[in-house]
Amino acid sequence: MEAVPRNNDQGFESLTWLFTCDSRNRGIIRQGFNEAALLWRAVKATSGTVLEIGRNRGGSTVLLTAAAGSDRAVYSIDLRSREHRACKDYLSQPERSERVHLLVADSRQRLPNLTFGFLFIDGDHSFEGVLADVLAHWNDLQSVDHKPALAAFHDALPNLNFKWRDENRTLNRLWIWLKNKFRRRQKPEIAPDYEHGVFCVCQGLVQLGVAAEWGVAGSTFVLRKLTDLPGDFANQCSNLAPTLTCEIGLP
Repeated sequence: MEAVPRNNDQGFESLTWLFTCDSRNRGIIRQGFNEAALLWRAVKATSGTVLEIGRNRGGSTVLLTAAAGSDRAVYSIDLRSREHRACKDYLSQPERSERVHLLVADSRQRLPNLTFGFLFIDGDHSFEGVLADVLAHWNDLQSVDHKPALAAFHDALPNLNFKWRDENRTLNRLWIWLKNKFRRRQKPEIAPDYEHGVFCVCQGLVQLGVAAEWGVAGSTFVLRKLTDLPGDFANQCSNLAPTLTCEIGLP
């Protein structure tokens, strides 16, 4: 169960701590209920255009579009178009199609002449991939209408939504351990519930004074932008990454 959030929001999306969230019911969006609720709340706290990196089946794109309302543009970048039919139908409705832009492009390239009030990164989860996305888009993330500029990262923290996988799996873990003796590439006995590369980039942003924590749910980490990236951010973050460990997720 989540800890009670440290804010005074009274919307339903702020009450997910009342529920038990489980990764087995993530559905099209591939997020826990608590993660999706935090994403909704974060979009609502911002203003201006929304940018999404990595949309997969389009579930998160639908959520971002609904949360943004009728007057905010949404740009979503992915290397290919593979949206779930229901999501594609939702996004193609006339009242949404003019403001939702489903781009098939390289997310490591900056979108010229565009700024964003909210950024959601859920693409390449490697350290190099997340760092490249941040380098490309962070400085175009800006406060709009005196509201915070927020960036959300999925799979950034250990996720209690996957805790069920650890139960009653002793034989499965033993079997993987035995098979690893004959593998060139080792397979984890328990599949990871977050991506260490995403965690390292987020911690780099915080520890280097570029961002501050805004909210956490499941594996989703939302940061508030404090400043643009320093010119040597990539080197500083790369040097910091080997020193970072994440054994316990935030509540």
